[in-house]
Amino acid sequence: MEVDNNVLFRQIMMASTDLIASWDLQKRWTSFNQTYYDTVLQQTGLKLRVGMHVSEAAGFYTTEEVEQLTNAIGRAATEQFTVTQEFSIGKGDNRVYRGSFWPLRATNGEVVGSCAIITNITQQTRLEKELMELKKELEVGIEERTQELSAVHRRITLMQQEFQIGIWEVTMSTGVLKFDGGIFQGIGYASEMQLEDFIKDIVPEDQPRFWVTLEESKKTGRFQFEYRLQTAGKSRNMSARAIMHVIDGEQRLVGMTTDVTLLRRLEAEKQEALRKSQEEAIRAQQQAELQRRQDEFIDSICHEIRNPLNGTFGNLQIIQEIMPYLFQLENGNRNPKFDESYSQFLESFDAIRVCTEQQKIIVDNTLDFSKLNSDKLELNIVPFRPGETVVQVMKMFGPQLKKKNLKLLTSFNAKNEYNHEEDTWVKGDPFRLSQILVNLVSNAIKFTEVGEIEVGVQQIDVEEPPRRNSDADSPSTSTSPISTPKMKRIKFWVRDTGIGMSHLEKPRIFQRFGQSSKSISSKYGGTGLGLAISKKLVELMGGTIEMKSERGVGSTFNLSVLCATALPHEVEFHRNFHGDQSSPVPVVGSQSSHNILIVEDNVINQKILINCLTKAGYRIQVANNGLEGLEAYANSLGISGIPGIFEKPDFKLKDDFKLKDGVGEGKESLLHELKVVQVIFNLKRASPFST
Repeated sequence: MEVDNNVLFRQIMMASTDLIASWDLQKRWTSFNQTYYDTVLQQTGLKLRVGMHVSEAAGFYTTEEVEQLTNAIGRAATEQFTVTQEFSIGKGDNRVYRGSFWPLRATNGEVVGSCAIITNITQQTRLEKELMELKKELEVGIEERTQELSAVHRRITLMQQEFQIGIWEVTMSTGVLKFDGGIFQGIGYASEMQLEDFIKDIVPEDQPRFWVTLEESKKTGRFQFEYRLQTAGKSRNMSARAIMHVIDGEQRLVGMTTDVTLLRRLEAEKQEALRKSQEEAIRAQQQAELQRRQDEFIDSICHEIRNPLNGTFGNLQIIQEIMPYLFQLENGNRNPKFDESYSQFLESFDAIRVCTEQQKIIVDNTLDFSKLNSDKLELNIVPFRPGETVVQVMKMFGPQLKKKNLKLLTSFNAKNEYNHEEDTWVKGDPFRLSQILVNLVSNAIKFTEVGEIEVGVQQIDVEEPPRRNSDADSPSTSTSPISTPKMKRIKFWVRDTGIGMSHLEKPRIFQRFGQSSKSISSKYGGTGLGLAISKKLVELMGGTIEMKSERGVGSTFNLSVLCATALPHEVEFHRNFHGDQSSPVPVVGSQSSHNILIVEDNVINQKILINCLTKAGYRIQVANNGLEGLEAYANSLGISGIPGIFEKPDFKLKDDFKLKDGVGEGKESLLHELKVVQVIFNLKRASPFST
């Protein structure tokens, strides 16, 4: 079925929402589509009709708009063109139209008018305008954002350089490591490399931990590791942190590394400074504590010395007052106050003796402690019997035990009674052992009011370690002054049922200038040196001393020392020269075959020695100095005057008389029988070691 083109054209024209119109050469409307008129023009109130001149629309359009339309219609009679124009339809309703104009021709080709299709592009124009404005805004935003990113990048670069930071990324599937400048660029790394190649620069000790941490990051999504990087002979401490991301379907570890070398060095220096500061603080505290104890010791020693001095001075005044009654006679008879005065004289004399004895103990302890601290105290190693030492020490405390009504228990190798036949001779320093035991027993009696005191000794054989053949003829390398292949461990103990000590008081007991508490010091007195000296003496002998104590129960002191077994000829020599230890002092009035030459520059000491030794039956000769002593000894040998070898003898006279090496040839023939004995004054009664 054929369609009439004219009919089709008319239908299209009538249905179009765009204005399709034509005008004659006089610019009158010749046609327009009804749909546009009904939907647009009729709403404006414009009565459009065929034959109507364009100028008649002046009431609905501005004069300028009518003129523009008129010109366009006239122009369209000669050429085809497109124009866009904004019109005000009705009252202030501005709309934008685009019109396509062209000449209207008759069938013979003659121009009979013009026609146009005018489309409302108001919405399109507005959208295009908004789009252009949005584009401009977007361009401005992009420019601003670009500038911001550039500034951020500059700041990041500066931060990387200033704070030694490097940003990096690892693609887990390929192992490619990428750097974003910073410290890695400064070190000399390229912007991209294999992770394995980078790890080769990590010190070998840190590499295994790096791989372990990297594997863990696949599970946790986080990576944190500090390592040491070694490049170009320089070591750096690096601290890395990273987070696992999925980018473009790939697992990538994105992180940041900081050079913490300076920080770690500063931390180490800070720790070292802190350590030194703490050490200095401890030393200062110790020094302050030592100073405090020394001050307390000085106060205590002055107090302890002042007491016996006051006692001595007071009793001397008493003796001075009663002396007339002892020697004055009345009518040829003794003074009536003689008996009373004599009894008082004896009491005062005994009090002076006790005061002098106490003062001497204080001075001896102070001197011993000074020698021990300066390593100047030497042991005098001689044969002795440990059990006999205990016996002699306990004889000294008989009166004190009886006065306080304390029971004495003794133990000799697990037996209560002493048997000198079972008391093996050993070599050691019996004087210093006696000094230790005296101190322990004195303390036990001092701090015990009711109960008992136990003193014991036990000898234990020490198994000789196997010797290598190469050592058979080599000298001993032991530094112990009493070391020998045949050794015995001598154990002593002193137990009491006194006041005891708490666990807080025990740590101070062996410290110098220290006592268990100030209340004990003020109540019982003492310098606080006795146990400190005892401990040092025991350690000097290669032994140990320890204490067990409980408040209100009592205390036990255990000490043990290593002693060599004395050989028979050593024991025999000692007994011949010193006598049997069980009878250390000759009986008064008995005669002795020994001749004794006293070399002493102090007259009082001469008198004391002459008195003691004469009563003991010795034959005595006195010399005031070393030269007189040498001359007297030479005369005893039948030699007149001092031999030539003694003209410039190498000797000194101080606290004792010593003949030193280098006196000249022939000294052995003159001195082989000479025995030089150091004299030590000890005011303790019945002491077996007062020579």
